[in-house]
Amino acid sequence: AEEQAKAIASQLTDELQLCYSAVVHGNEVNDRKEGWACVFMRAINGFPTAFVSADVNGDVALDVPYAQEYENMTIVIDDHGLADFRWVNPMTVTSVQQDQEELLPFQEIVNRLPYEFNLKHHAWIEEGNKLTFSITAVTFGLTRIGASGAGTFTYEPVWNFFYDWDTGSPDNWIALSQDADFACYPYMTNALTLSAIDGRQIDRNTGY
Repeated sequence: AEEQAKAIASQLTDELQLCYSAVVHGNEVNDRKEGWACVFMRAINGFPTAFVSADVNGDVALDVPYAQEYENMTIVIDDHGLADFRWVNPMTVTSVQQDQEELLPFQEIVNRLPYEFNLKHHAWIEEGNKLTFSITAVTFGLTRIGASGAGTFTYEPVWNFFYDWDTGSPDNWIALSQDADFACYPYMTNALTLSAIDGRQIDRNTGY
């Protein structure tokens, strides 16, 4: 499926790169097709976008107004070939401002994690909730920086720390919501995003 999707994408552009693939189930309500979803995102000088399926509009209740989704191309392949195709927010790279940038040592980024997790979930912690965070994966790539709706953005290297979190109670809504279907395509996950340049936390909804 990935090779078929790559062949289709290459006929349209050589600037997007396969960053994730997963099996998706059909959903008539959200007009999702069943098959193997291959997600392509922008690569700049061969450096890929750090993919998170909940980049924008993952949580409608907390999201910023009129958030602009990341550019992405999703190609769904089934047993008969192309089942679905979506190319969201095609963009153009107008310039590369910095070819090389000094990055913080990875251990320095890791040392910031306890503080940054507390900062991201401070509302729960201030209410006396005891939260347990389990990091499930770490990725390195580009993320978009710039105010929503501006139309012009820059891309910056970041570390994404994917994680699960709960309060230790099997009946808690946090634990139960980890695998819930929020209509994301192909799936939704939590990620803490830290700049690889200065370590600051970046909100992937607002872009700063």
